[in-house]
Amino acid sequence: MEKYCTNCGTKMNETDRFCPNCGADSNTEAAPVQNNVVQQNYSNAQANNNNVVQGGTKKTNGLAVTSFVCSMVGIVVFGLVMGILAICFGAVGLSRTKYFPEESGKGFAVAGIVVGIIEVIIMILYIVTVRSSYVSLF
Repeated sequence: MEKYCTNCGTKMNETDRFCPNCGADSNTEAAPVQNNVVQQNYSNAQANNNNVVQGGTKKTNGLAVTSFVCSMVGIVVFGLVMGILAICFGAVGLSRTKYFPEESGKGFAVAGIVVGIIEVIIMILYIVTVRSSYVSLF
């Protein structure tokens, strides 16, 4: 007979005393496989383990972080290019946090988009100002 943890539903070896997933003591006889509640708990535990890092925190969306980093780098160098990249990465990262609730990083994405837009506006104004002052010299 297969043995499952009565606390989280993780499949265990017959000889295990403690659950390898949650550490619960299994000194009582394990629930049989035909119990749908245990099967459901096992399925939920497996689904949650794929999306949540040990300790219960969400995975951070990489595109949201990339957006924020691009916007910070754009403040120092390559403002126009990095600003555009920050806006693009931020938009995709923000949509991923909406469609995949197991991913965090909404703040990074929003910050990257806002700073990226500011960088693009400043760089366009700078280019227009420098060009108009250069043309007036001749």
